[in-house]
Amino acid sequence: MFSPRRPFKLFVTAAVLVSLYVIFIHETQRPAEKWEPSRHPQPHEVTRTVTVTATVSAKPQSASVTRLGKHKYRPDGLLELNPNGPHPIFELVERAERAWADRQARASKTMPEAVKEYRRRYGRNPPKGFDLW
Repeated sequence: MFSPRRPFKLFVTAAVLVSLYVIFIHETQRPAEKWEPSRHPQPHEVTRTVTVTATVSAKPQSASVTRLGKHKYRPDGLLELNPNGPHPIFELVERAERAWADRQARASKTMPEAVKEYRRRYGRNPPKGFDLW
């Protein structure tokens, strides 16, 4: 007969009704503020000219490289920095570019070379449609 949730439902209903009153009725009774265009600045066009006067080179100058020390690569592959050397990123980028060029030079250039390499690696003939890859 009497639900234990009934007081909660009544509370929620009352809260919703009070909220609706505040939002719709109470807010509409306030006088509306007038918009005056003189208060707001008029938009105007802004143009800026930017001049670049310096260029940045990704590689250090050759004269400064000869005076700088070399970094040392340890057997575990880590780099020991020489404080008198250039920034290590230049050397690392050059190493990566050389490794990529070597890999591309070893890549198969023709279909018979690619089939031969596939047979060497996997010990079987390439799958159907291999030439479309």
